[in-house]
Amino acid sequence: MYPKYPAVSISKDDLRIKAAELTESEFLGNLEIYPHPGGDFLEAYRNADSWRNLPQHKLMEPRDGYVLHYESRPRSYPLVFLAFNGELVGVFESDNLTIDSSHQEKHLSRELILAGFAQAPWKSQQGRKVTEAGAAALRSAYRFARVVAFEQAYPNSLKYQPLRSEHWTAAEGEADYIARMVDGPLPNWPVEPLKEWLYRHASDMEDYAFLGFEGFEFELTTWDVGRLPGREAFRDERFCDSFQDVEDRAAANPHDWLAHYMLKAGTWNTPIILLDNRAQSGLLCQPELKTPYHLLEGHRRLSFVQGLKRLGRARAQHAVWIVRRPCRPA
Repeated sequence: MYPKYPAVSISKDDLRIKAAELTESEFLGNLEIYPHPGGDFLEAYRNADSWRNLPQHKLMEPRDGYVLHYESRPRSYPLVFLAFNGELVGVFESDNLTIDSSHQEKHLSRELILAGFAQAPWKSQQGRKVTEAGAAALRSAYRFARVVAFEQAYPNSLKYQPLRSEHWTAAEGEADYIARMVDGPLPNWPVEPLKEWLYRHASDMEDYAFLGFEGFEFELTTWDVGRLPGREAFRDERFCDSFQDVEDRAAANPHDWLAHYMLKAGTWNTPIILLDNRAQSGLLCQPELKTPYHLLEGHRRLSFVQGLKRLGRARAQHAVWIVRRPCRPA
């Protein structure tokens, strides 16, 4: 079960992880399984020795002694070589892949496949003839690319992310995630922010991970409606402007449950989360953080309250989570 993050040595712009932008079915294509034909074309390339003149590339997951040889420029089909201590041990050409038996069972096939994808990207390829082992190698390469891309996308929030299955679907329920965080890196976090912010908006948590989640201190309080901030608390103030029409959104969409709920209740179903940034010191002095309060979670809810105030339908008081963090040097 993920996350099992390898130690990779590539940038987020490396073409090898572009495979993660496809779905698994698009990457695999229409596979036709056939028996291994026998024979080994590795020896032919060993005798040719021309692969040595191709540019060298590090493996995505570095391994002592191993290096890839291939041209980075686009090709009509993949042609990638794998060497170990200067000797050729693997080749990926077109849809044919072979690795010397003494170097198998080391997840090296995925390195060849993803390098080949960088050369000659494919999508939903039809009639792709592969062995059972080849099909497994393609799946392994795709899932490896997804893991690496995930690590590149969330460098600061990796340990707070919900677990994924090997098929990259959610594999951790809300209660299990909360228990893992409370027992692990975030013991001081209340259940509600863990659920409403980190779990339900996992793809966005990287935005504020630089603040240091583990130092957050939470206070649940009640504010008068007049004390609630408006657009000035939003990182993108235009968001607040665009979502104040709560009555129009409810009328246009019977499935917008939040708009309907707030029109009826006059408040939100769960408190918004505001960062207390009145001190504006240390990391809290970042230009993208507003003062005196910065909205961390609850963008639609706080926008809708602006509409409720305009309509005269907002409650007099609203529950709010206030987050403070100890100052530390920038």
